[in-house]
Amino acid sequence: MEPAPDDPWRVSWEAINARAWWYLNRSSELSPSVSGGEPFHGLPRLRLWNNATGFGCDTEPTTLTVYEVFPDVATLQREPVVREAVWRRGDDLDQLSREMRHRSEPLFPRPTVVVRDAPVPAERLDELLAEATVIRMPAAWFWNDESVTASAGRVGFEFYSRDQPSAALKLEWSYATPPEWQPFLTWSRRLRRFLEGCLPGTA
Repeated sequence: MEPAPDDPWRVSWEAINARAWWYLNRSSELSPSVSGGEPFHGLPRLRLWNNATGFGCDTEPTTLTVYEVFPDVATLQREPVVREAVWRRGDDLDQLSREMRHRSEPLFPRPTVVVRDAPVPAERLDELLAEATVIRMPAAWFWNDESVTASAGRVGFEFYSRDQPSAALKLEWSYATPPEWQPFLTWSRRLRRFLEGCLPGTA
């Protein structure tokens, strides 16, 4: 049976989950500074994310966000930096479970989110983004088949213009996707491998 909406355990878990995703989606606000002291406005250029909820998933909720720093403000030169933010959900869940055993009031702990940063080769990133400009996808579709599952995680891609406020494209998917999405999905996997390969300690 699902816990009542005001159950202390449920309230505590929903609170830490919401707070963790707030940090994952705003990873520039976590220490240390993603800009390394260079001028930086904190707005993302793109983001890939994975909520890591699929059956048997051995990863943690993660975002890969590309930011741009300005090493030379006079020329407005931009250098991309990727920040990986990972929520140590398993550790936090274990800790929360122990602390809630003998409590009748909810807890609101700070989630454990760790980051890694790395410079991104701008030319290669631009090449990958240029490939995406010619991908065509439907904005709506009709299917005869329906996929229903409770054991699949969700992943997503977000791209932002440099305007303030920015225009944004956000896509989210799970196990089943329209066939017309396949070129994009193939491209997004290549983008993820490229960004992960930039991070320290990645073979």
